[in-house]
Amino acid sequence: PDMLPSVALNAAACVIVWPSQQAPTATSAADSDRDSDILVATSRDNGATWGPPTVLLSEMTQDWSQDKSPRVTVSSSGRWLVAWASENSLAGRVGGDMDVLVVESSNNGTSWSQPKALFSDANNVGVYNHATEVFAVAVDGQTLAGFDSF
Repeated sequence: PDMLPSVALNAAACVIVWPSQQAPTATSAADSDRDSDILVATSRDNGATWGPPTVLLSEMTQDWSQDKSPRVTVSSSGRWLVAWASENSLAGRVGGDMDVLVVESSNNGTSWSQPKALFSDANNVGVYNHATEVFAVAVDGQTLAGFDSF
């Protein structure tokens, strides 16, 4: 199911992100992913029309990692950030447990950077295993992300 979207906007764009188990290119439920991925859609006219939903990162459709709790924000300087909780090991650069990953965009969500772990010790399996809610905020031109755990 699709649920819990996060929306941010500036004068140039409105970006929405949400977790989904339905790949946007799927033609039936059988084509759907068995994990959750992060989808993104962008509007350039204050939400009157939207581009088609796409997977935030193409490699998300090729893994079995859970990606959840995405949050998007934009700074006053136009720096966009999406942060989310993920089991993706980033090709072994981080542990396969739940870590907070982030991507950035400097072109109003048209393209996104390669993901990176928010915390430098994310390769320690189990350290952030209970990250349940991710947050992203923009303050004075800086974008920040973090998490809340139980």
